[in-house]
Amino acid sequence: MVDIKERPHRHYNPLTEEWVLVSPHRTQRPWQGQIEETAQEHQPEYDPTCYLCPGNGRAGGLQNPNYTSTFVFDNDFAALLHDTPDDKLNQDDLIVAEGESGICRVVCFSPRHDLTVARMNVPDIRKVVDTWVDQYVELVFSQGCDDGSEPPAPTGGLSAAKKKPARRLAGGLSAAKKKPARRRRWF
Repeated sequence: MVDIKERPHRHYNPLTEEWVLVSPHRTQRPWQGQIEETAQEHQPEYDPTCYLCPGNGRAGGLQNPNYTSTFVFDNDFAALLHDTPDDKLNQDDLIVAEGESGICRVVCFSPRHDLTVARMNVPDIRKVVDTWVDQYVELVFSQGCDDGSEPPAPTGGLSAAKKKPARRLAGGLSAAKKKPARRRRWF
């Protein structure tokens, strides 16, 4: 049986007839605490406290290499884990879940902490796009689909799950007409 409190899984929502990705283990991810301050006009090119900058230690305990261009690594606190079993859970058709495995990666756009895509030169932006394409192809061929998330830094995220979340079933009653019928069935 899938451990829905600790492992990534797809959870079935019977009211919308859709599968939703749930990653409960992400609550273990370190939170640096959001503090709203006036944005600095000048960010440093290198921040020794940033876990994404070249040569720095990451939150997961690994060390970044001294990269000089784009840099890709498996997310230390990924929404999907490669070793999640494909177990299933069904409690009276009300709680329905399936284990979901996959991979999530972080793409650092530049070794410079102070750059955003808007401030990068065109050849460096091209390196970022080429990296996305390379990673997309690798993830799609190894996992079957992709989904994305983006951390709050000059980076981007890529992820791929083994199963695509199902969409509403086509045909039959429209979604608007189905919704009340589904609700009556459960309430």
